[in-house]
Amino acid sequence: MLDDLLLKGMREADPVKRGAIYKEAQQILAEDSPLIWLVDVQFVSVFNRRLHDHTTGPLGTYQAFEQAWIEK
Repeated sequence: MLDDLLLKGMREADPVKRGAIYKEAQQILAEDSPLIWLVDVQFVSVFNRRLHDHTTGPLGTYQAFEQAWIEK
């Protein structure tokens, strides 16, 4: 049923009707989801030849940059 709603929403040209279809799909997701993501960590990209020790641990860019330093 959810797949059918998502396909129907993708094909609907009328924004009001499409909104109603997606609202129904969101309701199904909210009621049937076994879990909900509370936090979404953003990926960080760092590149500068003067920046050192920005990814020193096993978590890569998920960890803090407390050891990072900039060469002057």
